[in-house]
Amino acid sequence: MEESQQEPQEGGKSSYVQWSPQENNTLINLLLDCITAGLRDSNGLFSKFTVERRILPTLNQMHGSTKTFQHYSNRMKILKTKYLAAAELLRFSSGFGWDATTKRFTAPDEVWTEYIK
Repeated sequence: MEESQQEPQEGGKSSYVQWSPQENNTLINLLLDCITAGLRDSNGLFSKFTVERRILPTLNQMHGSTKTFQHYSNRMKILKTKYLAAAELLRFSSGFGWDATTKRFTAPDEVWTEYIK
């Protein structure tokens, strides 16, 4: 899965805007802060206004970046895909576990072999 986002340029070409691990962590922490503050809409999502006024300015200031709402939207799609893949492994694939110390999935070799098939 790609770790970068596309940003339109002249002539319809795109360039990649990388998200560092620190930017990812900051984004997640800012989202959690907004959830705690009750800033989600009734559908459970954040409005463009909230993202542009509360999340992105802090993220950009902390990391010296220039992330836009489009960058945020693309990053959220990637994070959601990663989350769903991890949740599926833990929920539906017997034999998989999570090691909190190493922050990795664990499973006996035969479980990995079967999963890879």
